[in-house]
Amino acid sequence: MFCNHCGAQNPDGALFCSACGQSVSGGVQININQQINNRQQVRAAELAEMERMLRYFSQKGEQYAEYDRLAQQMVRLSKGKHYSLLVWGIIIAVFGSLIYFGTFSQMDNVQKGVLAVALLVPGAAMIVGHVFYARYFDSNRARAVQRFNEVGAELTAHYQHYGLCSVGAEYTNPANLSVIYDTLQSGRADTIKEAINILVDDAYRSNMQHYAAQTARNTAAAARGASAATVFAAANFFLR
Repeated sequence: MFCNHCGAQNPDGALFCSACGQSVSGGVQININQQINNRQQVRAAELAEMERMLRYFSQKGEQYAEYDRLAQQMVRLSKGKHYSLLVWGIIIAVFGSLIYFGTFSQMDNVQKGVLAVALLVPGAAMIVGHVFYARYFDSNRARAVQRFNEVGAELTAHYQHYGLCSVGAEYTNPANLSVIYDTLQSGRADTIKEAINILVDDAYRSNMQHYAAQTARNTAAAARGASAATVFAAANFFLR
């Protein structure tokens, strides 16, 4: 620090100037003010960068929203088809066949035939219904995977086109960037990195841990059905 009387440089924490002997306690305040000023300048520069990122990535706001929707859809589709309709159809059809071909002394052939048909028809309808459902499921999954890959590739290209980005791709959803920006603007952080660390470690932590675990499961499930890497987090990655 420097003496506020003669301007001589002194070690940090010195009480008296080594050149003029005057008290340099005021230099401590000068040093603190300089540090505050430096932090403000750094935060202003980071805020400007955040504003630039918000303008740029908001151009793909619809694609981010679609990506989130497709990721959720991929999770549902990753659970596979439901076979309850097929199973019940087979059970009912088999039971109807047993009634018709079985020996029931208390029922004549007409009665057995009527009851068998009453069971075989809905059973067969359930089996046919499952066939159509399975085709629709496979077609729907194929379309979802294709679109998921297309949107992911589009967002990846947009991210790479930005150049040297201060945040990872997983934070570039405009909703996430807005929360980071608010944290910087409030003065709780001076840099983007500090803001992200605060959002992870502060009062949001318990919610973040739960959501991060869910996001990891969703991402892994979606990735199993798609070839593109799923790197773009959902819009509420940072819970308010």
